[in-house]
Amino acid sequence: MAVKNEYEDVPMPLGKFKGKLICDIPNSYLEWIVGEKWFKQKYSRLCIIAEMEIAYRKRYDVIIKD
Repeated sequence: MAVKNEYEDVPMPLGKFKGKLICDIPNSYLEWIVGEKWFKQKYSRLCIIAEMEIAYRKRYDVIIKD
């Protein structure tokens, strides 16, 4: 069984997945938002959390699709 991600309960504050928990957002969307310069500037903490979630998913081979 995979170790739980300590950031899984953080909700997305805006956009297509507003209100959804980071752990429930598709991989492609997380990868897109962390690549956006404006997102990193405005939501630096959330960007770090999204990057950690992506790393967690890669480590445990977790894929969430649209």
